[in-house]
Parts: sequence; structure tokens; C-alpha cells
Amino acid sequence: MSRKKSSPQSDQDKSQEYEAEIVWDDEDNDTDGIEAEILFDEEDEEEAQDILADDILDKEWNLSSDDSELDEEFEEEDFIPEDELLDIQEELKALSPSSNEKSLAASNPMTKYMQEVNRYPLLTKEEEYDLAVKFREDNDQEAAEKLVTSNLRFVVKIAAEYAKFGGKLIDLVQEGNVGLMHAVREYNPYRGVRLISYAVWWIRGYIKEYLMRQQSMVRIGSNAKQKKLFHQLRREERKLELMGKEPDVKQLAEKLEVSVKDVEQMQQRIRHGDLSLDKTVGDSETNWLDLHADEETPAQDEALAQQEILNFILVKIEEIHDKLNEKELYILKHRIMEDEPKTLQEIGDHFGISRERARQLEARILKQLKEKVLEELPFPENE
Repeated sequence: MSRKKSSPQSDQDKSQEYEAEIVWDDEDNDTDGIEAEILFDEEDEEEAQDILADDILDKEWNLSSDDSELDEEFEEEDFIPEDELLDIQEELKALSPSSNEKSLAASNPMTKYMQEVNRYPLLTKEEEYDLAVKFREDNDQEAAEKLVTSNLRFVVKIAAEYAKFGGKLIDLVQEGNVGLMHAVREYNPYRGVRLISYAVWWIRGYIKEYLMRQQSMVRIGSNAKQKKLFHQLRREERKLELMGKEPDVKQLAEKLEVSVKDVEQMQQRIRHGDLSLDKTVGDSETNWLDLHADEETPAQDEALAQQEILNFILVKIEEIHDKLNEKELYILKHRIMEDEPKTLQEIGDHFGISRERARQLEARILKQLKEKVLEELPFPENE
């Protein structure tokens, strides 16, 4: 983070001093190159925390040509179900300042911030899809900006969940906003998942990374491999179990890009509890073990592992997409991938073929997909 010194100004002018500059480093098209640089006036640190949503506009957006997998260093969270989004919106209204509270905005950075983000309308599912397609296909900068600004209020909701673990809420929101922009860059609208349901992984990941840096959580090492090993080991073991395979130290080491010895040592330390997880976080009585016990329960580990397998299958579906004819593509879209699939009879009527012929076409698609998946499972059986 770098800072910019400015000459003293009146209190009236101070509200215009700060700015947030989002810098997209597109070298080698690496999504890890994204940086967020916040430029503040040092003379008024408290006032400088008020980062306006407007600052996210006028930034350069660069779309990666290839879908990249979620950064393995970040922990993933379950998708936000579609039917919960409305409830979240209602909760956010409670955080928003009423007309009677607007006079408090000058002394409350978060109040003023919520005033700003609520100027941006929420998008319908159809509007979001159209904008995401424009950004993905045409690198439309305005579409990307709308996708970000329409979801800023959700970042506040997510950041608030982590406020008890230390750090100011406005700082957590800033980190979450960077995660949101990262998610917009990687988002694939064709998979039928709402943006915020996908973005929550990145938002939480950036916030957790920030908390780790601030609190110097469990000193297992500072390099990416060690942090990835700490965060991902149990989830990878669970994923192997879901595939019907016994967790194998060698396979885990290859997957996590560390040595067999590193995996064995980390398993030992985690299982025997010699990590300093009882360190309290901030001024609260909550410790880091509580934080991770809440978020890494066996049920959630299983859900995350299942989601990874699903994502893997979705990638394989995209790979066979170009090999399908018109009828097969229609069946893939309207029967196999649809939440409310058409019946075989409806498909037959659409193409003027029999129900049995439609069933045969569906079976052929599923066979191709099964062969593709079995051929390229992430953890093949040992010979």
C-alpha cells in the first residue's frame, strides 16, 4: 500500500481527499497479479477509511481468455442458494442508513459507504446474465462495472460475518471488494449460477487472507505451498474419499505441489493439535480454532469436495460441447443441464422424432461424458 500526501484542506473538502485505485496487472494473464492500491491522505486516517463505491469506476478491466480454476490457496464456501438472496437483501436494508440517519454519515464511514453503494440498483437474473455475457465475450468495461457495483452491498454482508475476528469492517469490505472484482473476471455465466453465489468464494478468500496477514495466524510458514497445504489438506482427503479412494499421501503431495514429507508432517501437526490455534483473535475471546471449527466442519468439507467434483464435470461437458450435433446440444441444454428438464416426449415432438430416439440420443451424450470424466479424473487409481 502506498500513500499520497496532500496539503491541508477544510473539513468540507476532506470528504473528497481519498480515492481507491484498482490496478489490474494482466501480465501473463495471471489472475493472481491483481493488486488493490488505496491512496489516502495521512492527515486524517479515520476519515480516509471512507472508500466510496464510485472509486471502483473508471478502472481498466481485462478478461482472461481461459477459465482459471479457483486459487487453491483460498478456502471455498458453499454457494448462496438462490432462495436466500432475497433474505440477504432484506438484511442489508437494515444496514443501510435511513433518511433520518443521513446526518450521521459524516462521522461514520460505514454509514456513508452504505449510502453510496445503495445508489447502485440490484440486477435481475436476466440483467446479470446479459451483462456477464457482454463482459465475457466482448470485454465490455461498462458491463463489468455494473456487475461489480450492483453487488457491493453483498460484500458488506459477507465482511460483517468476519468483523468479530479483528480488523475494521471498512478494511474487510475493501478486501472483499477486490475479491468481488476477481470473481467478476473469472465468472462464467453459462454455468447457470448467480454471480454472487460464485463470488462469495473469492470474497471470503480475500478477507481470510487479510485476517491471516493481520493476526499472524498459525506460523506454519509464509510461502504459498505451506499455506495451501494447511488450508486444503483435509478437503483434498475428503474429495478422495467421495471418489471411493483411500487418501494417499503421495497423491496428495502431487496435488498440493509439496513433498510427501511435508504432507505427513502437516497431517501429524493438525491431528495432534500442536498448532497454536488457541491464540485469541483481536480483543475477542474467540480463537483461531473457533474460526476454523465453524467453517471447516465435516459436512462443509464434504460439500466443498462435491462442488469441486461438479465443477470438474462441468469443464468436461464444455469439452464435449463442440462434438455434439444440433439435437444433442438441445438435449444437453434442455434436459441434462436444465433444472426443470424437458421430457423425452417433448424433445421428440420438438424434432419430430420418437421418444425412444430421444432417449437414445440422451444416452449417447451421457456415455461420452462418462468416458471423458473417467478418463481424466484428478486422482487416477494407482497402477
